[in-house]
Amino acid sequence: MLHSSTILLLLTGLALSVVTQGNTDTNNCQQNSVPGVPGVPGVPGVHGQQGQKGEQGLPGPPGPPGSSQSESGTTYVRWGKSNCQSISGTELVYDGIAVSSHRHEKGSGANHLCLVKNPEYAGYTPGIQNIIQLYPLEYENIAAVQNHNAPCAVCGTTRNKVLMIPGTITCPLGWTREYYGYIMTQRKDIQQKSEFICVDGQPDGLPGSAGHTEPAGELFRVEAVCGIIPCPPYNDYKEITCAVCTM
Repeated sequence: MLHSSTILLLLTGLALSVVTQGNTDTNNCQQNSVPGVPGVPGVPGVHGQQGQKGEQGLPGPPGPPGSSQSESGTTYVRWGKSNCQSISGTELVYDGIAVSSHRHEKGSGANHLCLVKNPEYAGYTPGIQNIIQLYPLEYENIAAVQNHNAPCAVCGTTRNKVLMIPGTITCPLGWTREYYGYIMTQRKDIQQKSEFICVDGQPDGLPGSAGHTEPAGELFRVEAVCGIIPCPPYNDYKEITCAVCTM
């Protein structure tokens, strides 16, 4: 007969063997099992409460610089010349012919034009319509260019403001003088009105244009009338000057 202590040892060994075998079977099942099909998503949860407003953030980096003055500007006409003064920021846009309407006609335009030398035509009616026509502007009472046709130049400048000041050859402080000269316009006994323009003080004539043309517009220098305009400082024996200024 087996001793009781021997029987206890046999039972204990048998129990350990059963436990070990169970663990081994469980591990084998876990290694050989296939994942199941994912379940249906659950119902969305309730939105949480809005959080408190955060502190103000730091300033952002500076933006790109704005447009410089060189990207803007203005234009003006230099009457009596085919070029512009050699001034920083000023350049020639085009040079042309100073023209106006027939000086004995009451209608038509009163202003002068700087006409391009090489025209481009679009739609037109063939033939001479004889309704409104353009004629050159001629200098009068200026010995060096008497009865010559006047040239003109359209000048562009990077400065934004342009001003023609009659009665002076000096520009205000902070302004740039583009050119100076004399106020000129049509003769007073001509029926047609004409604008006052600032013609360069040393005017040129268009090549080959010497000789008077009857219907052409005329350019005379002007004078003040004392008694109506204060003299002094004005003098009715002196021609009125002018300056074209930009800023």
